Amino acid sequence: MNINAYFYDIKSKLRSVIRIISTTKNFYCPLLVYFNLIKKCNAVLFDRSRVEVSKETWGDYWNRITLLYLKKKLRFRIEDYFVIFNFKGKELRFKIPEIPSEIESSAIKILENFYSEPYRFLNVKNKIVIDVGAYIGDTSVYFALKGAQKVIAIEPHPYIFELLKVNVDINNLEKIIIPINAGLSDRRGKVPVRASVIDTWGLRLDDCIAYTSDKSDNVRLVPLITLHDVLIKIHEHDELVLKIDCEGCEYNILLKHDHELKKFDEIILEYHGEPNTLIRALAKAGFKAKAVIQYKEKLGLIHAKRVTKGC
Repeated sequence: MNINAYFYDIKSKLRSVIRIISTTKNFYCPLLVYFNLIKKCNAVLFDRSRVEVSKETWGDYWNRITLLYLKKKLRFRIEDYFVIFNFKGKELRFKIPEIPSEIESSAIKILENFYSEPYRFLNVKNKIVIDVGAYIGDTSVYFALKGAQKVIAIEPHPYIFELLKVNVDINNLEKIIIPINAGLSDRRGKVPVRASVIDTWGLRLDDCIAYTSDKSDNVRLVPLITLHDVLIKIHEHDELVLKIDCEGCEYNILLKHDHELKKFDEIILEYHGEPNTLIRALAKAGFKAKAVIQYKEKLGLIHAKRVTKGC
């Protein structure tokens, strides 16, 4: 573990302890489970509910207390598959995938981007942001509210892309955010995608590919575009920022788009695996890069700033 990851691990543990203390009356009980001092216990939350806490049920407990914690911090509510909350004085609404069992976990994914702000490292003020893996538009909206001049939101999956468009419209950001239904790749083409998949969080585009046995009404052809295809539509003098969250496609994009990368001032990307390969590729393209967040082993964020002028 490098020094940045080490300190992030300490901060992450501290934030977890704060979240447990802030939401659980008998907080000492789950803390003992968290530090592997006991196997299980019954936690009493501040909303008076009770939940069994163990290594096996930790995910359920964590989701429950995260909702309580974020309700206090962001004062959000959920209404008919919409997550509604305030950020920087503006009421935001996000339509989430219509999966009854996943409502709360879907809400947490969106809310954490605005509360924890993992993309705070990027300076997007008056810049054009290319948002690769825009999902339902939460990061695109975040960048817009942080002062981006324009956000090009690239999302391949048809159902998620429809939610992206809805969320751009209901938050009145259609003049800033430009949604593109495509997958970013190192080649052009089209790929058949199963339209029946209605939540792609954590999935690669390859995980949604349709097979020959799939019925035609369940299949949508999604264009594959390259970074060059996106950049030719942008003026040469524009200042550019790149965000990548595509569950593994970052390797193809970074390793095969060396020339295009030099046109960006900053890049932030989620890495899957060892970050050093990507950090070296960014250094070759003229960036100073480092891992700034480690969510867990072999998963985190890399932030890069250009130190040499692009070609």
